Amino acid sequence: MNFKMNVGIVFLLVLPGVTSEDIIGILGKPLLLPCYPKLATPINPAAMTVFWQDEKPKVWHVIRNGKEDDSHQDPSYKNRTAFDTDGLASGNLSLLLNPVNVSDDHMTCLVILMSDSNPETVCRVTVNAAAKYQTPRLTVNQTNMTVVCSTEGGYPLASLTFLIGNQTIDPGKENTMISQDPGTGTYNIRSQVTWTRSENITCSVHNPTLNETLSASVIPESEDDEHPTGSTNYTTAIVLIVLVVVVLAVLVGICIQRRKDTPAGSQPEGET
Repeated sequence: MNFKMNVGIVFLLVLPGVTSEDIIGILGKPLLLPCYPKLATPINPAAMTVFWQDEKPKVWHVIRNGKEDDSHQDPSYKNRTAFDTDGLASGNLSLLLNPVNVSDDHMTCLVILMSDSNPETVCRVTVNAAAKYQTPRLTVNQTNMTVVCSTEGGYPLASLTFLIGNQTIDPGKENTMISQDPGTGTYNIRSQVTWTRSENITCSVHNPTLNETLSASVIPESEDDEHPTGSTNYTTAIVLIVLVVVVLAVLVGICIQRRKDTPAGSQPEGET
């Protein structure tokens, strides 16, 4: 415990001189935290301690005298970090984080060298966790005249907006349901808007970390649009006219056929 607290005080003092970098890590995937410091003297692995620590402070990984040392590693990073000791002598202090979790989001890792009890912070890497949302799905309810937009599996929480015609609509919290997967930490979003006439409706989901916007569009039709009264009456009239014409044609055909079947000069029964 003293080890971590002392280190925390030290890196706060030397922090202004380090090189900072922000990187994006995809949830569930490995992420390399790059660190290639420009050192005045080469690293001597046998006489050097290197550790990676965040600002809480929690120790992510430790290399002591060229070997792994997990005695100070925080439990949340157990079996999630790896370092290639072959690159130590060349000054490659990049750490592999695998897999990236939601808990890593916005965490800053500082790489600190300790030689002869003189600590030096050489790298500062901030992790921004993210996951891609699925393309939005649109469901139209013609009876209630609503459109529901849903998407899932993304991180961090995205902004969802509707474009109805040329007007941008923010559905608001009262019309939006948000849930977070307890296992992965990813978000599922479901939002609803009401429409009044048949026009293009677009739902857009924006992921701020990935700077990615996914959209889907639909043109809903009301029940009246699908079965307008005037059109229905017109169609019914056409059908009736066709039926009358067919019946008349059949009757005329029967009469003509009977005339052909009657012998010439014959008279109907009862006539003399």
